[in-house]
Amino acid sequence: MTSSPTPQTRCFTPDQIEQILGARFSPSADFLSAPLVTDTRKLTPGCVFVAFSGENFDAHDFVAEAQTQGALAAITERLLEGVSLPQLIVPDTRAAFGELASAHRQSMSDLTVIGITGSSGKTTVKEMLGSILSQLAPTLITEGNLNNDLGVPMMLLRLKPEHRYAVLEMGANHRGEIAYTANLAKPDIAAVLNIGTAHLGEFGSQEIIAHTKAEIYSGLGAQGTAVVPSDTPYLEVLEAAASQHSLIKAGADIKLNSVNQRAFVSSFDLSLNGSDETHAVNLSFSGAHNIQNALMAATLAHAAGVKLATIASGLTAARPAKGRLGVTELPGLTLIDDTYNANFEAALAAAKILAQTKDDDANNQAIMVLGDIGELGDQSETIHSDLGAALSQLKLTQLITLGTLTRFTSISAAKNGLASRHFDSIEPLLDYLTTQIDQTPATPTTTILVKGSRFMKMERVIQALTEHFAAPT
Repeated sequence: MTSSPTPQTRCFTPDQIEQILGARFSPSADFLSAPLVTDTRKLTPGCVFVAFSGENFDAHDFVAEAQTQGALAAITERLLEGVSLPQLIVPDTRAAFGELASAHRQSMSDLTVIGITGSSGKTTVKEMLGSILSQLAPTLITEGNLNNDLGVPMMLLRLKPEHRYAVLEMGANHRGEIAYTANLAKPDIAAVLNIGTAHLGEFGSQEIIAHTKAEIYSGLGAQGTAVVPSDTPYLEVLEAAASQHSLIKAGADIKLNSVNQRAFVSSFDLSLNGSDETHAVNLSFSGAHNIQNALMAATLAHAAGVKLATIASGLTAARPAKGRLGVTELPGLTLIDDTYNANFEAALAAAKILAQTKDDDANNQAIMVLGDIGELGDQSETIHSDLGAALSQLKLTQLITLGTLTRFTSISAAKNGLASRHFDSIEPLLDYLTTQIDQTPATPTTTILVKGSRFMKMERVIQALTEHFAAPT
């Protein structure tokens, strides 16, 4: 089955660390081997403490504390007086941490690494791939949001000799970050899932986002395979970045036929181009966009040499990650938890799932609760307003918004005919929502979808509604 990453990481001997980093401990370190730890809050005796420094913190201030807690040595950027621990001094401890992680990855000769990036869908595709590959051998998948310049090396250090597959997410807050992590991970197969508006505030345009995501192909070796989406206007950008590698378009070889999509589940037949072999898939993921995610996962698994029957059974067995369109049935209420994060495309895709519940039951009350979407820069107001107009075209009963920016969503939706209500804080929103549902007869039914960016903590709405409606009467 898919392995869950643990705090236990690769242990290094002093000689290995010195050889990889090209520096020596002073005084000499005499421990046998030790894992790397970067946070004193997670430090256990018998480790090597790596002291990072950043704009708002400097872990060099905690090296003495690490020694007190049982660290055996430290990797630092400067000599620390008054510390008796063996210290290995490097120009950049983050880069040194990455070098050690990369060396560990490259020591795993019987390992296939699949790297994925994109504006949305990374976690879902990761979960689907993990479900497929873990049927064949132990598989490591990215835990949580460990997909940046620190998270990727942390995941690499969790690779164990028994792992045969690793599925690694790679995200970016700036140009060059994906190139850096891809060159640490050295994926055998790399994919850009899509190009959307996530992090538009940092990058300025979707074209720049496309170039940034395309950096993942720079980590591929000579025999590596690049997978690209078939339906993006930035296909030329991606193909140019992947031009030195074998190139596969999602859906070129793997086909989905007889698609039957409902609000919370879908089914389709999985086939291989040029073959009569067909396998049925029952997918426990909501929405048309997750059918496309399944197609991408199937394409990546096929590129890794996985048989069609195994791909089909893995997709059927796959389940959504927490906060990713999970469905909870409560007395008188169906709750859809999509609170993990948000961008324009993901919010609209989730709303389409909610609207589909009215196709399944025309009397259903389909209510969307939406929090602010962050990281949109100067286009924040425009994109929030555009989202309101787009939501008004769907068969939703009501839109309830929370925050500052979603006021523009609410105004736009109302102008276009969708009943909308905005709240600046969560308490009156919850009072309004619970009262409204309490006063709604058992028939018609009510379905509520909750979504918003991470900083909005929209899981608070899920928790409050669950506690209210699951409580014994």
